[in-house]
Amino acid sequence: TSIPSPPSRCAAAVSDGAGSSGMFCGAWAETLVGRLPHMPLSGLEDLNRWMEEFWEDFSVRTKKSAAQDAGKLSKFVREGSYATLAGCWLRKRDEGVSMNWLGYGDSPIYVFDRSRGGAALSLCYPAGLAALERDPHLLNWKDLPKENHLRVGAVDLTGPATVVLASDGVGQFVLMRYLADACSRGADGAPGTDVSIAHGLVAEYRRLIQAGKGKLADMARAHLDAPGSGFAAELAALRAGLGSETDFSRAIGDRHGQGLMANDDATMIVIDIDRPIADATASGATDDAVRI
Repeated sequence: TSIPSPPSRCAAAVSDGAGSSGMFCGAWAETLVGRLPHMPLSGLEDLNRWMEEFWEDFSVRTKKSAAQDAGKLSKFVREGSYATLAGCWLRKRDEGVSMNWLGYGDSPIYVFDRSRGGAALSLCYPAGLAALERDPHLLNWKDLPKENHLRVGAVDLTGPATVVLASDGVGQFVLMRYLADACSRGADGAPGTDVSIAHGLVAEYRRLIQAGKGKLADMARAHLDAPGSGFAAELAALRAGLGSETDFSRAIGDRHGQGLMANDDATMIVIDIDRPIADATASGATDDAVRI
């Protein structure tokens, strides 16, 4: 979701409800993104205070709606509801755009710098492919969030950039495409890529290709065997596919059919920053400012 904001700000978030734990996880995920605040959540104290505003109301309303189904109600009371949260807040500044971000769980957040042409990875959360395979830490209305499971940060975007928030399956695909493109060129990423980020990611990807076993390694090899027309073109194609539910569903289905994407829920937000925010809103803005 993206939320209405003052003209100099916009905010967006993805939340992925757990598929194997808890009850009414989709509704909990919708609540998290629907209650996303205008101002950044910059740490555990902010996150706790924010969840305190609505967790009890969610619990009470959901218990009432499930009152006629004893099994569902019992599981909801016993286990609660689980979901990830990946959010970002963009703010106009004189020298460009500042972005605060928050991640809890395995819904990825990427920033690609487009100032030199192409798309250079400058922010990657979670920190690697293996992290997308592990059981994620999840927010639950029953439990206090844990500081060691929370990641927050801030970056300044002084030129053209693309911000991607996604569910884990789509995020894994985006990162795999980026790394496959880098490896096919014998590089650690596009010009301008943060070397400290890319070096470890490319090394992890090459280990998977050379000696990895299991689904993740098989998918890494499939990506390398299908280099396509380059990562920047792939990112643009995904962006174009967000024009409608039908187009996005077709784009996801095509990539899954090629063995390049996991069979999983698919959610994606792409925010293009073509120059500092000017009279932009979270719902779309102008073509030469911020597009979501």
